[in-house]
Amino acid sequence: MCYTRRIRDWGPIVPGASIAETGRITDFVVAGGGCFGSYHTRQLVKGIRRGRLPAERVLVVDRNANCPASVEFAGEPLVEIAPGDWVSYLGGYLETARAAEAHLVPPPIGPHVALEWLKLALAFGAGEATWEETPLGRGASLPYEHLDIKGNSFL
Repeated sequence: MCYTRRIRDWGPIVPGASIAETGRITDFVVAGGGCFGSYHTRQLVKGIRRGRLPAERVLVVDRNANCPASVEFAGEPLVEIAPGDWVSYLGGYLETARAAEAHLVPPPIGPHVALEWLKLALAFGAGEATWEETPLGRGASLPYEHLDIKGNSFL
């Protein structure tokens, strides 16, 4: 995963506060404490320690309280392990005051988590906005499109 924009250019995940307005990020919420989540957490901790990321902590959410990240970051004051299902945990997290200035780090193999976070964030702060899901259908003509034998579209 490669980020090409500087952190100060990133917009908020939850409507309301922006990094430019507050100058800080409360949390980076990392979905998953396995190999990918541990890698992202390691990089985020380095950035915070070096003063490159204005964050207060890295919150790692994983169903397994004894996930690899919990072992690697045991005793690390910048990292908190939160046991729980990603989507359920994030739904409750959005109701906290910290959520307005947080950023989600979704798992690279779980785009559904980012989608659920977006849907929850819209429901939480979008007022009259509605979410509607419609089937993509065959032949969307997108790069790397693949339809399996059940008709599921992979992009």
